[in-house]
Amino acid sequence: CQTVGEWHAQVSSKLEPLLMKYGVDVFNAGHVHDYCSTFPMQYNKKVNSDFNSPKGPVHITEGNGGVPGVVGTYKFNDCTDVEWCRKHASGGAYGRFTFFNATHATYDHVQNNGGNVTDSFTIFQPKHGPFPTATTVEQEVA
Repeated sequence: CQTVGEWHAQVSSKLEPLLMKYGVDVFNAGHVHDYCSTFPMQYNKKVNSDFNSPKGPVHITEGNGGVPGVVGTYKFNDCTDVEWCRKHASGGAYGRFTFFNATHATYDHVQNNGGNVTDSFTIFQPKHGPFPTATTVEQEVA
């Protein structure tokens, strides 16, 4: 019987090469009943501190997307224990993308009760296609 961490590592080892190969800018998934957004990353390492020309996908987990009538409080949780974590929250909310053109997309995290936008960021990706490998990114940063 696998632990959640072992299962995640197994799935990630198969998924990440595909995300890199095809230059996937955003991997949006769920269903943990929490919200988490990351900085652009490759293989559990942050490769950008912003969203301008990201060198890896941004991961978004949307836990209660679109569930009407979720009651309770919405709160942001600390996620400073890992460098790639940008925001982590709990409470009912959903995600909304606005694509302005081929290079700019804005993501909004919207609370179910009241429609407040509690997180927002814009990805600017001028060059679509495969991402450089983590080794290449580390050399560019150095």
